[in-house]
Amino acid sequence: MPPGSSAGLDGIRPLHLRQLLSRETAESGRRLLSSLTALTNLVLRGLVPECGRDALFGASLCALRKKDGGLRPIAVGSVFRRLPGRIAARHIADIIGPELRPTQLGVGTPLGCEAAVHAVREFISSDSTSSDTPRVMVKIDVRNAFNTIRRDVILARIHERCPEVYPLAYQAYHLPTPLHIGDQTVLSATGVQQGDPLGPAAFALGVDACARAIRSPLNVWYLDDATIAGPADVVQSDLHSLAKALTELGLQLNPAKCEVAIIDAAPQLARNAAVDSIRSVLPEITEIPLHSVTLLGAPLLDASLTAAANGAAELIGRLCTRLTHLDRHTGLFFLVHYASAPRLQYLLRSAPLYKVVPALKLVDELVRETLVDITNVNINDQLWEQAKLPFRLGGLGVRSVEDLALPCYISSLHAALPLLRSISPGLLPVSGVPPTLQTAIHRFSEVTGTEQLPPASAASSQRAWDTLSATAIRDKMVNSANQLHRARLVAASQPHTAAWLQAVPVPSLGLHLDEESVRVAVALRLGATVCEQHRCRLCGRQVDQLGHHGLSCVKSAGRLPRHAQLNDVVRRGLASAGIPSILEPVGLDRGDGKRPDGLTLFPYSGGMCLTWDATCADTFADTVLIQTALEPGAAARAAEDRKRRHYSEISSRFKFVPIAVETSGVLGPATSKFIRELGQLITTRTGERRETEWLLQRLSIAVVRGNAAAVLATAATDRARADRRQQPPPDVTGVRTRPSPPPSATTGRASAKQTARQASPEFLADEPLALPSEEASAPPNTRLSHHSLPGNPSEDGGGTGSESDGRPLGLTGLRNTGNTCFLNTVVQCLSNTRALHDYILRDGRSSDASMPAAATKGSLMNTFSALIRDMWTSSDETERVLTTAPLKSMIQRLAPRFMGSQQQDAQEFLRYLLQGLHEDVNRVTSRPKPITTDIDDSLSASQKSMEAWKRFLRLENSKFVDLFVGQLKATLRCTVCGHASVTFDPFWDLSLPIPSRSGQVRLQACFDLFTKEEVLDGDEKTTCSKCQTRQKCTRSLSIQKFPRILVVHLKRFSPQERFRGKLNTTVDFSVNGLDLSPYSAGQTPCRYSLYGVANHSGTLLSGHYTAHCRHPYTAEWYEYNDSRVHVMDQRNVNSGKAYVLFFELAGSKHRSGSTHV
Repeated sequence: MPPGSSAGLDGIRPLHLRQLLSRETAESGRRLLSSLTALTNLVLRGLVPECGRDALFGASLCALRKKDGGLRPIAVGSVFRRLPGRIAARHIADIIGPELRPTQLGVGTPLGCEAAVHAVREFISSDSTSSDTPRVMVKIDVRNAFNTIRRDVILARIHERCPEVYPLAYQAYHLPTPLHIGDQTVLSATGVQQGDPLGPAAFALGVDACARAIRSPLNVWYLDDATIAGPADVVQSDLHSLAKALTELGLQLNPAKCEVAIIDAAPQLARNAAVDSIRSVLPEITEIPLHSVTLLGAPLLDASLTAAANGAAELIGRLCTRLTHLDRHTGLFFLVHYASAPRLQYLLRSAPLYKVVPALKLVDELVRETLVDITNVNINDQLWEQAKLPFRLGGLGVRSVEDLALPCYISSLHAALPLLRSISPGLLPVSGVPPTLQTAIHRFSEVTGTEQLPPASAASSQRAWDTLSATAIRDKMVNSANQLHRARLVAASQPHTAAWLQAVPVPSLGLHLDEESVRVAVALRLGATVCEQHRCRLCGRQVDQLGHHGLSCVKSAGRLPRHAQLNDVVRRGLASAGIPSILEPVGLDRGDGKRPDGLTLFPYSGGMCLTWDATCADTFADTVLIQTALEPGAAARAAEDRKRRHYSEISSRFKFVPIAVETSGVLGPATSKFIRELGQLITTRTGERRETEWLLQRLSIAVVRGNAAAVLATAATDRARADRRQQPPPDVTGVRTRPSPPPSATTGRASAKQTARQASPEFLADEPLALPSEEASAPPNTRLSHHSLPGNPSEDGGGTGSESDGRPLGLTGLRNTGNTCFLNTVVQCLSNTRALHDYILRDGRSSDASMPAAATKGSLMNTFSALIRDMWTSSDETERVLTTAPLKSMIQRLAPRFMGSQQQDAQEFLRYLLQGLHEDVNRVTSRPKPITTDIDDSLSASQKSMEAWKRFLRLENSKFVDLFVGQLKATLRCTVCGHASVTFDPFWDLSLPIPSRSGQVRLQACFDLFTKEEVLDGDEKTTCSKCQTRQKCTRSLSIQKFPRILVVHLKRFSPQERFRGKLNTTVDFSVNGLDLSPYSAGQTPCRYSLYGVANHSGTLLSGHYTAHCRHPYTAEWYEYNDSRVHVMDQRNVNSGKAYVLFFELAGSKHRSGSTHV
């Protein structure tokens, strides 16, 4: 059932079942699937206990308004009833469908609706065999058919023709069923429920005998819509017999809605006589001109085509107007996938609209103008030729109805030919092509300029005809293009380059692009103007209107987030496949000090761990432009070859995979193979067949975001940034119009059509677009004086950190500027970290700063420090609220995944923030030559630990490492020879799994599960250094070095990206003391005290973060809920919603440096 299906009385929707059966539910999901299967089989066999019949077969009643002003009652039943109903309906369609044809086309007949229209049109256009009386056509309407047909008749027909379904149908309809509307209940004793999937098939079986009794030359039914045509006397007789037969079924004709039309030209007297004969049976029937007749929403005569196309244009115009009020990405997505051609698909297939080209051009122009409005890209005639191409041929997928009219109609008519010959034998030639189809094919050849046609086996495929037409347009563009545009066109035609256009723009899934990213992405794909000509503010080179320079500018900071996001996609993909990995693995390099981007912690294949290194090659770089114009993907292929050469030394010990993606989105061959392989691994684990597609979409989104940041970074923005900083902070509930690029003579059309629309939430931040900044980003007028900061505490904890009126400092609220509660919560927890607080406010950090070595050049630490200082600055206000917009703006410059106002994971943000701050103050200003030799295996475990830590500090050494980084000990023990090998790895936090059991669990149980010994067997086998072969082994973890500040992350969410649920298990933890001695590698006593909790309430897609923190000076607990701060009872700290816990090592409050335990 489609995801949007409504819920029944129990409120359960199909999507709920999908989520409950997903991999996150593990064993409980498998048990539910088994139970659901058993229940479905029980219902299909008719074995539902009578006491449960009303609950299962009852329904909630709702009314849908008809176009004519009436109401259509729809009964929405339980999903547990609709699921077996759909199975039964499919069985009837497969078994009885061929028997119902060619009369009943509404059940078991693919494209039956189109075939019905084609059949009637062919009959009308044929010559009459009699010249005496004109032929008439009657459209029959049955009054309230589905709700009034007798149930006993339906059950008898099902029992007779499809006994396998009878038990289900009998339990559903042998007694009146309760229908609930509001607080009232009515009993339904007739008809089938219109929300029952079995209903259409049951109705078709009920009326089949009546339909087959008709003798008219044309007799076509689509469920309860019937059309008969022929000589007037034959049609009259059929109507008379049909009225009686329907009465026996509990049905009645509705003369007021029936229509009659004269088909053949005839004298007026003959026409009147024909109509009168029909009115002798249906006195109130309406006579209408043949050119006004429509069937199932499609015109029947060529004279009606223009009116139908104009009506379609009016519909598309209203839809396009609404789309312009959405944000760019959402508006573009709906325009591509739901507006224009997709909305008119049925009309294009069932009617020869190719004959009214001017009307189709009107629809296309409406769509083109809407595309300009949404993207703010000047799309001229030449660019429109590419934009209207399908994705696979380099377009935007905004299909032209003019281009699709012929492929749609020809393929539909081809598919319906066998059915048309059986509906009206003798009307069409037994073999060959009928005249109407010949005319359309001849026109297709004229338009495309080619005599090539699809093979006979593909003649019914719309895609085959469309590909011929679109390929002709694309080839003409390529042949006339220069080298640069040829490279762009052939790259855009490669698979997956348009994956970002196919991704559903859901902010909470990280798939939503900001306004400028969409504009730049569309312009780069079409070769449109991106900017005015200017000099790059980073390197001084000339930048043309296409903006390609920024894609490979050596000084562009946009390349960093693009590279980081590519690695993040790979890491998350591996995690979804159940393969944990780390980025920037310490101690592994290629011999020149440069490390690969990532490494799996467990063997990936062949007993070897996977390591990868990612890059994004510029398709349009001068050095590769000749190759990319001739061979798509040449830049990515060359980049992969370079990576293999650079990392050839480690390929013997690890499975190395180069990840190379071009700025145009083309994947290198090795990258494409790896992504498909990874997608298959995820599919095997989740059962979701679209995992590879989703993985490709995330890669595409990452490239598009990075491209936009890189291109826009070349423009001078200092004045604009200064202007923005002088403005007051935005109102979190306010609405702002979307920012427009600087006016340009070359973008007149786009600028003229730019309208003020509601801004998407990401534009409520301080800077709408994250451009790199070279200056420190501490906001102006920030007070940095120390006289208002907390007094320096003495070694015994003196110093109150309070204002003169006794109110403690640091109780500062943070404004929520659009789903920034995750950021506010993390900042509050770090603000109450005593050692970090002292480092920023008291000790100073000038000696640690190493700006040239960090990507942020110290600006992230400056911004963070300014915020913390401001939070601890005294104020006359009793309650203070600050904005975190400068910090968010700084972070999203380097990690575009934090752009916008989508929900973010607090633990992931914390990890990124800490590592970014560490890079800013890393004491290692120039990386020493790496140590490539392994640690001597003859050393004791303690000595190995010290050596591994020493090597780590040679590269990563800062105050943040002193405070937050610990060391894990991993022990691999061969089950054959008993040999044990140990490795030591640093950690910034511990992600603890939560035991899958109901009720409450202790935090120690999470540590037990984290350190529990696991068996590595099968593909997870690793090579034993003693046996020199892959052996089954066990793996266990323990903590070798305890950090001063221990961050514990409770894994309430699975690593899967979509439809993941949340574990709401309450984890019990002690506020006063946490004894981790049992998990120490040396069993050394170790106790921690809790001082901060980041709580998450709600679901993944709709949740909220708050913080519970112990004041570092008063020891009182406070709740921080964005701008609201209030004191709380210590007994309420453990609210059952804890997500990230912050502990301080007992006795380490004023201790300098880190110590091995």
